[in-house]
Amino acid sequence: MGLLAPRRKAPMFVNLIFAGLFISSPVLNLCLFEHYQHTCPHEMDEQDGFIYPQNDHGSIVYLNLAEYRTMQASWAYLCGSILATFGLRIWLSREPRARKPISSDDRS
Repeated sequence: MGLLAPRRKAPMFVNLIFAGLFISSPVLNLCLFEHYQHTCPHEMDEQDGFIYPQNDHGSIVYLNLAEYRTMQASWAYLCGSILATFGLRIWLSREPRARKPISSDDRS
């Protein structure tokens, strides 16, 4: 028996789910940035509703409300996936609780 306490282990499918969440969120943000840079106007157009600025390293495009909300949701998804990954790693780093054996006195 080693000197270190046993650590929790997540099943492989849990690790794969968290890896997929963590990898897909930055990819989603990058794809949305690129898509909006090519399709949205670079000048504000109040008639068509393009009033929300999106700054991508000095290149500003204007989004409508639906596109703006999509970008906000993608940022929330990115933050949530980072927090969930940290939470999983913290949970895995803790020692598992020792369970008390059930004695015959507790059964009655």
